Amino acid sequence: MPVSPASNPSRHTKRKWYRMSISDEEWQTAAAGRQHYRAFLLRCWQEKTDGGAAWRFTLVQINGVQTRQGFAGLDELVNYLSAELEIKQEPA
Repeated sequence: MPVSPASNPSRHTKRKWYRMSISDEEWQTAAAGRQHYRAFLLRCWQEKTDGGAAWRFTLVQINGVQTRQGFAGLDELVNYLSAELEIKQEPA
């Protein structure tokens, strides 16, 4: 007979994770109706420079049509995101 977690607090329940399978076409169709939604993958790393080290960034938009953009500094990244999100915002 299985023991419930409530009756045995020392046992941990295992959660099952399910991976939803969706085609790129289905995802793009669903995302097209949600212009107010953006998903990005941000990669950050440091490169050695003459003056020490500098942070570099790569931003990949992962919903809809994938785009990749590189940035030499944090200011460029923030300016890009600000412009991207303002342009795509729906009127209030």
